[in-house]
Amino acid sequence: MKKGIFRRIFIVHVLILFLAVLFVEIYITAALRENYINHLKQNLSVQINLISKGISFTQTGLDTLCREIKKETGARVTVIANDGKVMGDSDTDSALMDNHLHRTE
Repeated sequence: MKKGIFRRIFIVHVLILFLAVLFVEIYITAALRENYINHLKQNLSVQINLISKGISFTQTGLDTLCREIKKETGARVTVIANDGKVMGDSDTDSALMDNHLHRTE
């Protein structure tokens, strides 16, 4: 009798503990992910502002500049004007690229 009651209480407590740990893990993972994404957005914004201060926004030379930045960072670089026109790109000739105004990224 005592063994059966003890076993039931033990199983219930283990289940409650498991569910609590699972809930905390899900919550922390979501919070960390959101924090990481916000940090990346902020970091990219700072980098864009710094880069934009040193760029002369004329069509000539931006493809070359984008390629140089890609050599240093390994990341694809595309400079897009407010109207969506591609001003420079590290992978493709910007004159051949479509308008990026309605692209989600």
